[in-house]
Amino acid sequence: MALPLGASAQTATLPALSVERLTLNPGAADSLVADGAALLAPRALRLGLTGHYERTPIEYARDGELRGAVLGSRFTTHLTAAWAATPWLELGAQLPLVVHQQGDALEAFGVAQPAATAVGDPRLQVRVAALREAAGAPLDLAVGLGAQLPLSNRSALTRESELRPTLSVGRTLGSLLRAGAEVGFSLRRTVDFQGTPITRSELEAAALLHTQGEGLRGELALRASLPTDGARLSSELLGGARYRFAQRVEAYALAGAGLSRSFGTPTFRGLAGLAFTLDTATASSSRTSAPAPSSRAPEVSADRDGDGVADARDACPTEPGPAPQGCPAPAPAPQAPVAAAPQAEAQRARAEAVKHVEAQVCLFAWNSSALSQACPATLDDVARTLQAHEELELVVVEGHADSEGPPAYNRRLSQARAEAVRHYLLQRGVAPERLQTRGRGSEQPEAAESTRAGRRANRRVRLVVQVQPGEQTSQSEAY
Repeated sequence: MALPLGASAQTATLPALSVERLTLNPGAADSLVADGAALLAPRALRLGLTGHYERTPIEYARDGELRGAVLGSRFTTHLTAAWAATPWLELGAQLPLVVHQQGDALEAFGVAQPAATAVGDPRLQVRVAALREAAGAPLDLAVGLGAQLPLSNRSALTRESELRPTLSVGRTLGSLLRAGAEVGFSLRRTVDFQGTPITRSELEAAALLHTQGEGLRGELALRASLPTDGARLSSELLGGARYRFAQRVEAYALAGAGLSRSFGTPTFRGLAGLAFTLDTATASSSRTSAPAPSSRAPEVSADRDGDGVADARDACPTEPGPAPQGCPAPAPAPQAPVAAAPQAEAQRARAEAVKHVEAQVCLFAWNSSALSQACPATLDDVARTLQAHEELELVVVEGHADSEGPPAYNRRLSQARAEAVRHYLLQRGVAPERLQTRGRGSEQPEAAESTRAGRRANRRVRLVVQVQPGEQTSQSEAY
């Protein structure tokens, strides 16, 4: 878009404003360039390095005639960081470094050449999750507030103060897709340049759609902004892919074109970079609540009484007994002949109920604790069974994860999955004292981790009925 300047030639200067209108998403749990209300996993730290190319983000016209590009091209490196302090709070920061930019010679019209390199304004943001799918809500809802601090050199078209509140929503669509939307308002002060006021406060919106899962992910984002000074709507469409090729490393690339031009919307934009995700709780977990590796090893495969039920799930680890509890059957109490048949029938019904509940499994998408589409029907059936069999006094909801990622992170992820299932069952009328949760992490795989199908089977929640409560569990045990 052309700067709306006066007609008389003046001393060559530049307006004290920032051309950049794209706000990166440092956490990028949804999109790299839009917010779909998903936050990073608790205590996760994401560090990003993004290369960003823009072609002709701002032009100059006089008397209705295009005179040249104030900025013909710009290449910027963005340093980004995001940290999830809790499941509902994420903090973010980014710093742009203009590596090179250039424009046409417009000094004759009073427009100076911008500085070729510059350190841009830092940006800080905070996002709060008001609703979370992982906690049983129908969608994710988040509010955010970002601020751009005017600390850079005004000669590079990078300096501007800005306050940007946002509201975003997102929803998981099956196991493969997720959709989201964001609205925000960028509040910027009016700048006077060569006698012409330039107001750049804008109403902004974005819609996004991306795939989920391991490895390669696709992403599509539509962004639009409407200036409050009466300038026309600008919009651009960006598409790209992200590939996670190590437990903590992700590469990504996006590109797109401006669909309608306005200030700061380039004719073409391309981004590519790398991100590193770290689990900042790993060290503290190993020092405090997480058991040492040597003490956890027997929990996976040890079976001291040789009854085929691992000690980790054996309520009687030193006395052989049948699955699932691993305890010897109690000696039958003397019974009157007339009561024998009804009691046998009750025991048979209870055993069938236990078998039915423990056969139910909820599978989860990669790196997600949101219930998949198949889970509600399964859990509705479990809730009906538990309500019909009040003698099943205690059910342990066990969450599991695949082996991707650090052990401490997987324990928290599996705990979050267990909590999501428990929350759903509570909503269906199951008494809270009958449900306890345990996050097992990746310590008890159901299938081989060497295949994609096996890893998918290991991202699960199953239920274990404690018919004779003896092994007490805690909702925070996984931590």
